[in-house]
Amino acid sequence: MQKTNAQLRAQARGALAGQWGTNVLIIFLSVLLGGIISGIFGGMTNFETGSTQASILEFLVDNLLLFAFTYATYFVALYVVRGGRAEAGQIFVIFNKKYYVPMMIINFLNSIAGYIVGIIVFLPLAAVIGGGVYLSLVISNGQNFGAIADNAFSGVAIALLILLLMLVFLVAVSIVTGVFQFAAWTKMDFPNVKVGNSLRYGWSLLKGRVGRYIMLQLSFIGWYLLGILAFGVGVLWAIAYANVSVAAFYDEARKEIGDPV
Repeated sequence: MQKTNAQLRAQARGALAGQWGTNVLIIFLSVLLGGIISGIFGGMTNFETGSTQASILEFLVDNLLLFAFTYATYFVALYVVRGGRAEAGQIFVIFNKKYYVPMMIINFLNSIAGYIVGIIVFLPLAAVIGGGVYLSLVISNGQNFGAIADNAFSGVAIALLILLLMLVFLVAVSIVTGVFQFAAWTKMDFPNVKVGNSLRYGWSLLKGRVGRYIMLQLSFIGWYLLGILAFGVGVLWAIAYANVSVAAFYDEARKEIGDPV
């Protein structure tokens, strides 16, 4: 019988019992090390903040180094939900040669997919604003551009459109991230499976379960809000709880459809 999201969360809490502190420490270390390394690389260059060079350096550092700490938290979540005891040293587990390159490729593809989703989702907004201003300029022969921009589109309408697109973007990114996260776990479980096949398998795990997956993610909003109210520190507990719950979701889906061929 398929487990409900409530049962998956209960499974996560049971797995985290007696080791919340270690799991939170690992999440904290992923953030701390990311900040330290970013600061070191930033201090080694004289690139102006926001410049092309600075953006390229940030992209390279994120996708060649910092990603490993995020994927280490995924590894730990899966390890814990299967009964393992987390250890702080696991924050460096992705630097193991059998994990590093596959996880780096998966993370890079995830980044590209995120950019593409953003472009696709927000393209209508740019088209509406740009098209409205263009038509107004044509009609008024280019006079009084400030008034044209104000009249080309309603501020309220644009705000509602932005809100709608943000919701669509968050849902789309959540689904894309889920596929790549499941692909990462698949590659960890089955090292001989090619990255492309792990991505296809990751999608097969999520396909038909998208609604449940989104609802599982939404169920942690309250935890994140409470974490923010607790001086932001509580967010670390919320992340650990969410990660292990999603790992339980992955394990349940994998049992339902079988191992990748």
